[in-house]
Amino acid sequence: MSTNKSDELDLMFLYQKVKDAYKAILLGLYRWVVFLIKFWYVALLVILIGYGIGYYQEKNAVKLKETTVLVQLSFDSVDYVYNDIVSLKRKINEGDASALGEVKEYHGDLFKIGNIAIEPLQDVRDLATGVESNNRNVDVFLDLSKYEEDLLLSDMFLSQYKLHKITITATREAGKGAITGVLAYLNSNKHYDVIKENGIKNLNLELDGMKKSITAIDSILYGISKVRQDGSQTYVNTSSVVNLHSLVQEKTKLIKDIQYLETDILRAKEGIVSVINKPQFQRTASFFDSKSKIYPVVFFIFFLITVSLISLFKKLKKEDEVSKK
Repeated sequence: MSTNKSDELDLMFLYQKVKDAYKAILLGLYRWVVFLIKFWYVALLVILIGYGIGYYQEKNAVKLKETTVLVQLSFDSVDYVYNDIVSLKRKINEGDASALGEVKEYHGDLFKIGNIAIEPLQDVRDLATGVESNNRNVDVFLDLSKYEEDLLLSDMFLSQYKLHKITITATREAGKGAITGVLAYLNSNKHYDVIKENGIKNLNLELDGMKKSITAIDSILYGISKVRQDGSQTYVNTSSVVNLHSLVQEKTKLIKDIQYLETDILRAKEGIVSVINKPQFQRTASFFDSKSKIYPVVFFIFFLITVSLISLFKKLKKEDEVSKK
């Protein structure tokens, strides 16, 4: 019986505490409502001040827009392009027009650029063709990359990637000349013009070699097969020492390689840095851009906090005076 009575007392005590807390919350809300009704003009003034400051900053803020340029970097030019982008960014930030003489016609748009960044588009196929197959260090890195993605962006692999993403951020006054100017600057190296010319020749020689290999494979396949005079059936000489399956596989691989190589040649003719998309500037939007909506709320909350602190200070001061009597 005593245990049940104790439990009932505990429940009643808990109920009373919850009830008191509920009343305190309602009383606090009531006091706030009364205060805001009494001093509504002060609250309204605070909100209007917040709106005015937010509107002013919003209108005078630098409006930015951004674009992403997908590019292919040819002839082992990755390190050059990455370093040149850092150099270009520095020259633009310093406003050094004399250092950008090779792209003088784009100065009006280039100097409206706020930031330029580049990063590779990770493709394991590039790594597979760019390193030795028996390189154990690469195998270890690829295994670790399953758990740490940043490893594939390390300097060890960076130069192996063909496709990269250049992000250009500029003011809203910048035109398409900003994009064209960046690409023109990256392709303005005379040394790489010579490398490009020789590189395209080598690619064409490689392409011719692949086509000749396919012709040779076709000749071998034709030589070990017999076709009836009416052309209705083909008989294959299965006693031949030639591995037909390997030949067919090799031909299929060569056809795919030719397609990739022809694409590389077309892109390389555009320059060391060739564009593979149609970049267009788009305005960047953020929640924090709407300062005329954010500031009134922030100012009003700050106003409530300030009033609460003043009220608390007065209450504590009063209790302190009472305790001294």
